[in-house]
Amino acid sequence: MDNLKNILIIVLAVLTGYVISRALSGNGKGNKILHRVFGTLPGDARRAKRAAEREEKKKAREAEKNSSRNDVLDLVSMLLSTARQIGGNLVYPGALTDGVHQTSLIGILVTKRRIIGINVFGFGGNVQADRETGPWKQTMNGETKQIPNPLERCQEQKKQLEGILESAGLSEIPVTVLPVFTSKTVVLTGYLKGRCYRSDDLKDTLTREEYAGDGPVAVKETGKKLQAMMPQKDKKR
Repeated sequence: MDNLKNILIIVLAVLTGYVISRALSGNGKGNKILHRVFGTLPGDARRAKRAAEREEKKKAREAEKNSSRNDVLDLVSMLLSTARQIGGNLVYPGALTDGVHQTSLIGILVTKRRIIGINVFGFGGNVQADRETGPWKQTMNGETKQIPNPLERCQEQKKQLEGILESAGLSEIPVTVLPVFTSKTVVLTGYLKGRCYRSDDLKDTLTREEYAGDGPVAVKETGKKLQAMMPQKDKKR
C-alpha cells in the first residue's frame, strides 16, 4: 500500500511539474489556470518582449517591398489630376514610336513650357543613389543587390523621346524625363537622391513654375500629335 501511495505521489508530482512548465512556457490550459490563481507569472514579461520583437520584424519585412500595380495606378491617377490642374495634357501610356525611336514611359505630360516623360522604377527598400553611371544598389530585407541606374535609363529615354518629337515636327519643345520611384516605402539615399522622385513628392515638382508656368507650347495640339505616335494596340485602350 505504501508503495502504491509513493507511486501516486510521484505521478502527481510529474503531472504537476508538466502543467506548471507548460504554463510558464505560455502554452496549454494550465497557463490560463495559473494566471487566474497567481496573476502575473515568471517569464510573462520575457514572452511579451519576444512577441513584440517578432511583430516588429514582421512589420519591417512587410514594409520593405517593391512597388505594386496599385502603386503605379495611383501615380497615373495623380498625373491625370495634375494635368487638369495645370492645363496640361497627359499622354498615357507613354509608349511612342516613329519607327526608329521608341519610348517605354508610363506617361508623357505636355505642359505650356515643356514635355515631361515619367519613367517609373518599382524598387523598394533602401536605394543608394550615388553613381552618375553604372548600377546602383538596393538593400531590402537584409539583401543587397545591384539595380539599373535610373539616371542612365532616363537619359536613354530622353534621347528616344527627342527623336520622336523631331519626327513629329516638335523638336523645339524642351524635354525632361524624370525618374520616379513608385514604392510607397522606398528610401532614397546618396548624393544623387535629389535628382530622383517619389510618387508622393512628384505633384509638388510638376506644379512648379518651371514646369507648369505659361509658355509657348500648344498643349492640346501637341498631345494629339504624340497620341498619333502610339502603337496601334495602345491607341485602342
